[in-house]
Amino acid sequence: MKKVLIVADKYGTAQLAIQRGIDLANNINSTTEEKISVTIVAFSFEHLNRFSIALTPEAAQDIQQTILDKRTGEIDAALENADPEDIQIDIQIIWEKDVATWLLEYLNIHNYDLLIKSGNRSESFFYSSTDWLLIRNCPCPFMILCKNRWRSKHNVLAAIDLDTKSTSKQALNEKVIEQAKFYNQYIGKELYAAYIVPVSSVLNDLGLVFADEEDNQAQKTVLPRLRKYVEQRGLSAKNAIVRAGDPSAKLTSTAHKLGADLVVLGCVGHTGLSGKIIGNTAEKILTHLKSDVLVLKP
Repeated sequence: MKKVLIVADKYGTAQLAIQRGIDLANNINSTTEEKISVTIVAFSFEHLNRFSIALTPEAAQDIQQTILDKRTGEIDAALENADPEDIQIDIQIIWEKDVATWLLEYLNIHNYDLLIKSGNRSESFFYSSTDWLLIRNCPCPFMILCKNRWRSKHNVLAAIDLDTKSTSKQALNEKVIEQAKFYNQYIGKELYAAYIVPVSSVLNDLGLVFADEEDNQAQKTVLPRLRKYVEQRGLSAKNAIVRAGDPSAKLTSTAHKLGADLVVLGCVGHTGLSGKIIGNTAEKILTHLKSDVLVLKP
């Protein structure tokens, strides 16, 4: 890893992304000769045309500059508290309302290895928040930080789709394992891998399938395959977990039980109406997880 982009938290709030991002960069830099460079982007925007008295262009410019100067001071103070060690840092203070569009355009021009941002999640079906847009379209790994994490046990959980027939999803599984191993060196004690055998909640409610029976069967037939799969990739077989049921619910409860600091998962983003109404497993999980999440794309 060489380049990390950190999105500063909103003005006047705790700068969680800067603190956690710098902590991670410090930990990685302490073990490698090639040092990470960090870009911090802090956004500000106010509608200056909504005053009861019309502002002259010069007055509007002065107000904008005052706001940007305050934002700069806030970021400088957060960086001092974060105590970066031997990190090349570039700070950009941006006047922009559409954060997601700006970030996606910037990331598609510049080659970053990781995007770090605090999560601001909405459960509204018809509202695509900044987080959802980045999940679907971010060209690099995207680490979404949770502001109120459950009690940590300093574990990392890799979520994979063991039975997928798609070659792109199989490759995504490999990426999930690789990235989970990498981050476990710096933020985890134990690395776990989980596969949730999907069970339709509708069919379960109708009594056509039974989640507990499917789970018992999965322990007998799927768990041995997962243990072999993770062992071949350098993970401990005892840390392989198989459950059956609704993937978002079961993965969330598994992460909670483990006290995972970080959940690493793959996401094949949906767009249009299907993406907003149906969503995908990754997006449903994000609504309920109280851990940091690393989202990877194929």
